[in-house]
Amino acid sequence: MEMCDSDLKESANTSGDKNLFYTILEGSRAGDIGNSNAGVESYLIQMLDSSTDLSRNNSKTDETARLGYYRINSSGGSVNDGIIAGTEPQNMVTYFENELILAEAKARAGSLNDGLVHLNKVRAWLNDGGHLNKNHIGNPTKYEPYVAADFDAGGIENQDNVNATTAFLREVIEERYVSGFGTHMAYNDARRLRKSGTAYAVPFVLVNGPNPPYPERMPYATNELNSNSNAPAEDPGIFTKTAVNQ
Repeated sequence: MEMCDSDLKESANTSGDKNLFYTILEGSRAGDIGNSNAGVESYLIQMLDSSTDLSRNNSKTDETARLGYYRINSSGGSVNDGIIAGTEPQNMVTYFENELILAEAKARAGSLNDGLVHLNKVRAWLNDGGHLNKNHIGNPTKYEPYVAADFDAGGIENQDNVNATTAFLREVIEERYVSGFGTHMAYNDARRLRKSGTAYAVPFVLVNGPNPPYPERMPYATNELNSNSNAPAEDPGIFTKTAVNQ
């Protein structure tokens, strides 16, 4: 279930009901989670900032409100009023992910126009506030509907004059990267596209650099290692494809 109403009363929430990232920063891990380090902004934040070379803002798109909503102050949980505010819901199954799956699948199997219907549904949702909370929903936002010609040579995601469908898929995957912030979407997309989808994968830079090895999975939990008889004696590392039989 997707929850987008973050106007919950703090007094109604016990410590176990708080946003997980808020709890981490409000506890003993202050400084561990953020999107700015020594004045250098993350790839995502640069994408939303109209003043950077990586900006995805254009004549039909104004990401000002989402930029503010996504900024994380790593000094503690309580100083945040956006995506990791104490009462901010965390996405699991969402409307936007389903529509973006349809946008990608229909463009791959059919045509740009088939997928465009679904991307524009997401943009209409974003234009109405999307998952912004009351602290950011009044800030500048614009997501006008795209038309097929927007992705022609020289247009959106097409400064290198690729075919329009490739440019469209770049925009869809990029929207998944942005809208899915805080979920596994960006991680899963990076893994599935790095071999056959490099033409439209988001070209963010991994901490370990642009070359392999890349993370193959999440670390095994200690409880899994201790309780599952099929698990290895210890986690062999996230850069291997070794699987645990469930």
